Amino acid sequence: MTVYKPIQAEAETAVQAAIASLHFEPETDWAQVALLYARLGELAPSPVVELNRAVAVAMAGQLVAVTPEKVGRSVRAGQSCATIESGKWVGPARSAAAGDIVAVNETVVGKPSTANADPYGDGWLVVLKPANWDAVKRTLVSGADMATRYEAKMAADNFPGCA
Repeated sequence: MTVYKPIQAEAETAVQAAIASLHFEPETDWAQVALLYARLGELAPSPVVELNRAVAVAMAGQLVAVTPEKVGRSVRAGQSCATIESGKWVGPARSAAAGDIVAVNETVVGKPSTANADPYGDGWLVVLKPANWDAVKRTLVSGADMATRYEAKMAADNFPGCA
């Protein structure tokens, strides 16, 4: 998971946008979604956020391996900054922005379940120094704009609804 230090309102919007963007991938990265819901729960606690986090954790399963890229490695937006493996899924933890990896959490490498138990305390994956945070902030989608995009995706996927 990449770490940024925006003010709280921007952080909440950024987390919501990141969660929504993961649902547009061909295969949803449930481990990443679970990590993001944990962070959103810290920023904006609510029963809905906790329910969504529980679903994401169940879909991802317990992490069993984390292999981050090395400190000093530059990554592009959308490129893997770590490979994560759960009992149900193996895949990349994609960086939301281009930048340089400045820290790797060796605790999570040694005990991957830490990421499930405490994703924004001891369970972070990597720290990324964004190449251009101001440019990244402008690409994030939130609120009504995200709802419109999600509705368009559901229509394109012929989603019948939840009735």
